[in-house]
Amino acid sequence: MATRLGKDLAASEARAKAVMESAVEAILTSDAVGHVESVNPAAEVLFGWLETEIVGRPIAVVVPGLELSGDHDGLDDLHWGPSERMMEATRKDGERLPVDVSMSSTTIGGREMFTLIARDATVRKLYEDRLEHQATHDPLTGLANRMLFEELLVRAAYRADRSGRPLAVLYVDLDGFKDVNDVFGHQSGDRVLFETSRRLEHAVRPGDMVARMGGDEFVVLCEHLSAPSDAETIATRIVQAVGKPIPLDSGVAAVTASVGIALGGSGETAASVVARADEAMYRMKQGGKAGFLFAGAAGS
Repeated sequence: MATRLGKDLAASEARAKAVMESAVEAILTSDAVGHVESVNPAAEVLFGWLETEIVGRPIAVVVPGLELSGDHDGLDDLHWGPSERMMEATRKDGERLPVDVSMSSTTIGGREMFTLIARDATVRKLYEDRLEHQATHDPLTGLANRMLFEELLVRAAYRADRSGRPLAVLYVDLDGFKDVNDVFGHQSGDRVLFETSRRLEHAVRPGDMVARMGGDEFVVLCEHLSAPSDAETIATRIVQAVGKPIPLDSGVAAVTASVGIALGGSGETAASVVARADEAMYRMKQGGKAGFLFAGAAGS
């Protein structure tokens, strides 16, 4: 009986080893505290470690997110169940790559062990990043779109309220853009919008955000201003940069910028700041264009 049991156990172990050896997914096994006990050939390829090199090392060597801290006694404290999770892995050569990871535990002979299965998620991560970028950025100019701008403005307004350092929203509208479309065509109009976007990005400070709201309207979010004059300086650079001629295949386009500036007030909502900047921009257009105006204080 004992002999038969031993043969059955040996056969079971052989089948398990064959599955590991032939699997296309990277498979690592470890003890309860995360020391690697075995890896399959796919894991050697994915992570760049030979089994003889990595056995006995912490599993966090290849998946840093599984490093045990003072709050965790073993991998069981990090075990998230049967679902798959994307994590960052580190190859032996230091290259980082996203992997889809699942982890399971089992107890054999009263001893707990863990099996980690990992798949290279580089292609999926690139696809998801591209989808996210498409959802949050303007396809023509590559700038942040209205949705992303509004989300970041809400966060910036909260930070400004807590820090006491003002923020500014600069609302930019192009003067003469309709004439560009009428004279040169919409393809040339797109060229003007693209070039204007690059000029806006160069005119603002590092860390300021430029977004396209739609049509020929743009906004700039400026945080951590030391004084209102900072916003004035940025607006001046924008007006100067946008007003320079833009060469086209069929001629030269000339547009200018009308800019409204609103300084965020204490407790003011993000929507209110944008509305005041927008209103100041329209006053600038009505009063002469190619310049900037400050909005009145919130509630005035």
